[in-house]
Order: sequence, then C-alpha cells, then structure tokens
Amino acid sequence: MLDNLATELLSRGGAPRCLIDPPLTPELAQGPIPAGYVGEVKKLLLEALDDDQMLAEWFAQFMTAPKYPMLVDETGEQRSAMLRDADGSISHYDNGLKR
Repeated sequence: MLDNLATELLSRGGAPRCLIDPPLTPELAQGPIPAGYVGEVKKLLLEALDDDQMLAEWFAQFMTAPKYPMLVDETGEQRSAMLRDADGSISHYDNGLKR
C-alpha cells in the first residue's frame, strides 16, 4: 500500500523537499541517530501526506484496482467507488480508473 502511495506522490511531479544529511564527523556517524533528525523525517512525511484530496483520489484508485488485472476479462471483476471532490462534485472510479 505504501509503495503504491509513494508511486502516486512521485507521479504528481513538483519539487518535493529533500532530506539533507547533517554534517557528520566519524564520531557522530557511529552514534545513535539523533531524535531531531528522526523528527525532521517525520515532518517531511507528514507534509507529503497533508493533502486530503490527493489521499482520497489515490485511495479510490488503489481500492478499486482489480486484484488480478490480467484476469479481468475472464472474471468480469468490477470494483467501483464514488468520491466527493472538494468542489462538491462526485467522481466515479471503476477498476482503478477515474471516469
């Protein structure tokens, strides 16, 4: 699931903020990871996820994608969802695709 979300985030383009390694001395490189650095990682991840509309669209696509896409013609599998957009309109998703 996270792999799919990461792919979606990357596919949307833009210039995401990057995590920059702190300057390390050989002594610091062998010690425990500082809590502040872990906090910075968490902050970057939360910023990337702070878009409810993007998460809703991704989730609708992810949850309606066929489990076995190569067998859809044989199984007739149909997965669908509706999503209320920020402007109040309704989007429809069928088998992982927005109509």
